[in-house]
Amino acid sequence: MEPAIRSPRSSIKSVFVVEDHLTIVDLFHELVASSPSLEWGGSASSLSEARSKLAGCDLPGMVVLDLGLPDGDGRKLLDYLDQLDARCSVILVTGLHSEALIDLLCSGRVAGAVDKLTANLTHWRLALETVRG
Repeated sequence: MEPAIRSPRSSIKSVFVVEDHLTIVDLFHELVASSPSLEWGGSASSLSEARSKLAGCDLPGMVVLDLGLPDGDGRKLLDYLDQLDARCSVILVTGLHSEALIDLLCSGRVAGAVDKLTANLTHWRLALETVRG
């Protein structure tokens, strides 16, 4: 049996998930595993863990970011990604709704957002596929 032919590395986007709810992390892991153009780049459950992991690795092509993390506001990670000169797409995952969130979505710093309180599997998949390009 011949090995499967894999797309060139440049066409595969690594996905790093920053989320403190394990069920949502597992959901994204399953969605990434089911897509031939995405690969699992790891996860973190807090800002400090995300900073530590991102500082010591190749930067991902996509970050799925929860805004409500145990040790702070996920928006601080956007600033950190800017410091690292990361050129990655960001999908916000949040149950928080505010004028600040709308401003952030309009700023161009994020590719989209999914409401984790109302989203279903189709919403999550659509968000990944849209940003994947």
